[in-house]
Amino acid sequence: MALFPARPAAAQTLNKAREARNAAWRGNPPTLVRNFDEVRYGCGYGIVLKKQKRRLTEALRRIDWRTHSNLAAHNCRHIGMEHIHAALVAEGFVGEA
Repeated sequence: MALFPARPAAAQTLNKAREARNAAWRGNPPTLVRNFDEVRYGCGYGIVLKKQKRRLTEALRRIDWRTHSNLAAHNCRHIGMEHIHAALVAEGFVGEA
């Protein structure tokens, strides 16, 4: 999700998200936050949990995002949807990556 004027649908979907995390960072990976307002740079992932909420939340907090990310410009790390999917596969939540 990105809270940019060019993406008005993100604001509507944001109301459903129970957890959020930054898509990019420098230094230590950011933690999950309960409010998208806490996501730096206004760009991250809002996560809508429908099943296994506690187990998923614990896994998302435990995952080493340095491993499940790539090095982007200016020495920042970036998480894409493929990284989130692969991390959840590694945690046993979904089928093959």
